[in-house]
Amino acid sequence: MSVLRHRCRAFWMRRRRYVLTAVPALAGAVCVAVGLRQGATTAREVWIESALPCLLTAFSWRVWTAPEEGLADALRLRRLSRRIALRVSTVPAMAAAVALPLRFGAASVWAALLVPVPLLVETVLWQFTPRALRRDVRAGRVLEEAQTLTARAGQDRPLEFDPTRGRSGWLVPDRFLPAPGGLGAMCSAHPSRRRGREMLGVRNLPPEDELWVHSAYLHWTGQALVVCYGPAGSFRIQLGPNTPPSALGSPLADVPVELVWLRENYGQASEVRLLLLDAGSRRLLTMPGLGMSDSKVAQVAQAAGLAYSQYELRMPAVLPAVELPRHNLVSLMFPRHLHHVQPELSRRQRAALEQAITMKLPPARWAAMVGRAGRS
Repeated sequence: MSVLRHRCRAFWMRRRRYVLTAVPALAGAVCVAVGLRQGATTAREVWIESALPCLLTAFSWRVWTAPEEGLADALRLRRLSRRIALRVSTVPAMAAAVALPLRFGAASVWAALLVPVPLLVETVLWQFTPRALRRDVRAGRVLEEAQTLTARAGQDRPLEFDPTRGRSGWLVPDRFLPAPGGLGAMCSAHPSRRRGREMLGVRNLPPEDELWVHSAYLHWTGQALVVCYGPAGSFRIQLGPNTPPSALGSPLADVPVELVWLRENYGQASEVRLLLLDAGSRRLLTMPGLGMSDSKVAQVAQAAGLAYSQYELRMPAVLPAVELPRHNLVSLMFPRHLHHVQPELSRRQRAALEQAITMKLPPARWAAMVGRAGRS
């Protein structure tokens, strides 16, 4: 019941405005259904029965209100522009609604087709605005999400924000190491079961996390970065001075320049992710960092010639599984590359893992069994 309560509360806090707006629309749909059920087959009769709920929906729409106070100027301008376009779209929509019960069928259809035109025109015209203005809009969204996260997590001190870094501005990392400008000696970062239990706040790791602890690692060979994410696969990234993307030898779409350690603390539990970024601050790779040491990961990043950033974010005191919907602060700061890589077990490998658990095999043998399932 507590999980269900958390889900309902999180959904209501995020979507309450949309729910309140949708109530009249649902009432209008009910009126239409009842009218058709009772034999009101003409458009005029259906419109008369559903007119009041539809009008309430239109007037309760958020586009008739000004954007929220306290937003960045560029973000406020962007949202005002979008709402003006939506207001203009209501003109052909109202014309279509009036023409339908008056039996002007062709006019109603043409008016309905014109409804999305103002929004499409506004979207295209916005692409011709100065690049600096569009970047300020993105930075405003990141700052807004950071402020929302601070308020929801009950933090006393606001998160520091640097609008000059990255594609959309970044939060100031808790630790930052610039790229050393050279390559270092061999080193590795392996997950620890004890550290994994401390991160999750549990006494026994779930099966997939146990499998991860036994098989995942980061390793710098002196010339290449080996990323192994367990039985889901592994690859080598050839790094060096002026390495072209074609010489990476990995599924990554571009050359990584930075490794980000991201830890999100949910009360007694936490979730760690490792991100590889390109020069445009886009995510090339996302993988778990459960059980890994931040100092070891930083050592591997520096040896591979990558910059290193470390974030510790305090989240609302609920587990990620019951937080709905998930916050998008990280997605705004580090948007996904078009060919983003996020390894995970296939359905066949999950079935092999369940079979290994049923056979009561020791966790040290799970990786080999699940790996064979992935190759077959």
